[in-house]
Amino acid sequence: MCSDVTYEKRSCRHGAAARCYAEEGGEAGVPAYALAWGNCFIRRCVDVVGSALLLALLAPAWLAIGLVIKLESPGPVFVSQLRGGRSEKPFRLRKFRSMRDSLGPEENDPSGTRKERSMARTTRFGRILRRTSVDEVPQLVNVLCGHMSLIGPRPFVFSDLEDPAEIARATGRIEPEEFARWRRVRCQVRPGMTGLWQIKGRSSLPLEGLLRYDVEYVRRCSARFDLEILLKTIPAVVRGIGAF
Repeated sequence: MCSDVTYEKRSCRHGAAARCYAEEGGEAGVPAYALAWGNCFIRRCVDVVGSALLLALLAPAWLAIGLVIKLESPGPVFVSQLRGGRSEKPFRLRKFRSMRDSLGPEENDPSGTRKERSMARTTRFGRILRRTSVDEVPQLVNVLCGHMSLIGPRPFVFSDLEDPAEIARATGRIEPEEFARWRRVRCQVRPGMTGLWQIKGRSSLPLEGLLRYDVEYVRRCSARFDLEILLKTIPAVVRGIGAF
């Protein structure tokens, strides 16, 4: 399952480019220490140990959640989505299934928005999973495998990375050049299970806001900033900020 990910010294191959940007005051502005090999190694150790411990502690809860999901509606316990990771490498992000597999009249209504159709398919237990962000717990496997980090930018849908011009047209506010700059910055680090976007509003934020928070996180990346985000994540999840 994790065979496509290896952690080697050259995994920070974008560090040189980041240091050039930082030293020259370029558009990326990523701190040189954030992508230095030593910092990458320590961060990866924290991710591996943290995700492994959480997976072991939460194993009984996984069994209970999986049982409820299967009893409420037919279908798999887990779903996977193609996302863009570090260096724009695609990976399969894992989640607990929160929606029905079968479609009803509400989901087939072309007049509804994608969010409305998604909500119509969400199961009762799925709404609880989403509101509490428990549906994202299986991403600990992605962290352990090296696809993600515990804290980082939002793991964007991979198709969004492929066509920045389409994103600009969809929002009407983000120019392709601006999106390209964001893309170069956020793809220098692994996406995270939580991050600045999580504590600032999650799904209630417009796309432009999500992009800017991703860039802000990368430019402020540090152990202290990560700890600050981690401590703020728990109350944000409890209050259900931006969850649907």
